[in-house]
Amino acid sequence: MAALHARCFAEYWDAPSLGKLMASPGTFGFLARDSDGDDPVGLVICRLAADECEILTIGVVEHARRAGVGARLLDAAQARARKSGAQQMFLEVGATNTAARRLYDGRGYRQVGRRRNYYRTPERQAEDALVLRLELAQV
Repeated sequence: MAALHARCFAEYWDAPSLGKLMASPGTFGFLARDSDGDDPVGLVICRLAADECEILTIGVVEHARRAGVGARLLDAAQARARKSGAQQMFLEVGATNTAARRLYDGRGYRQVGRRRNYYRTPERQAEDALVLRLELAQV
């Protein structure tokens, strides 16, 4: 999972960090595989707390982007969250990540906050994170 995360992000989580995260209560995730079912091409990791579910990370390798992988991962995470009793989904996305923002907007996520200088771009520039929320009852 750590190798896949590194293929998706310039700043990635290492294996010990991911292992510790996945072992924590309320955490779950899904992997997406390529059309042959051999290679992982995307992942989502979420954490449930009370009636909320936070998407901690969601990523798709570059060659598999814009092919519906992210949408399928979101759908799986939302279904699991709903089944577990969550009423809302939350996530953070880079303000300049237009492809991801388009995906979330199309799925009904709405901006509820902004975290200034939360991310670093690959060029090490500060970037704001937009905090998005989805009311699962509306899906």
